[in-house]
Amino acid sequence: QNRLTSRDLFTEYYYPYVGSENVFEIARSSDTFLFAVKLFESGDYARAFVLFDQYVDSSEFKEYASLYTGLTQMQMAKWEDAMVSLQRAIQADNIQMTYVARWYLGLCFLRVDDADSARKHFEILASSKNDYTVRSRRILRKIR
Repeated sequence: QNRLTSRDLFTEYYYPYVGSENVFEIARSSDTFLFAVKLFESGDYARAFVLFDQYVDSSEFKEYASLYTGLTQMQMAKWEDAMVSLQRAIQADNIQMTYVARWYLGLCFLRVDDADSARKHFEILASSKNDYTVRSRRILRKIR
């Protein structure tokens, strides 16, 4: 079997996050945040980034803003910045968002060729029941 490079694995498993249904409920109280999510999902990453970045320190939207800031930075190929944002989202302790952030953080590590760090995140996801369990187990078999 041909060994895939970390970047090949990234390419195979990466797709932009679509989770607006999870966020719309929370974001109802903020038209601006909702608008930013819609910009993100329509592919207008530069404008979405500016809006999400305003919420990174807000108490209400902190973890979602950190997650979406990281996802937006990934779309703009700002891998190191994305990792910082996604790490912040994981620390926010919202369990659903933590899974999403951890999955994309693992992919970021693959993208910058750090398979060991990526593996740690996928192992955590693979060991609990979440939306990324199966994908994480698959990707782990290919990293090893």
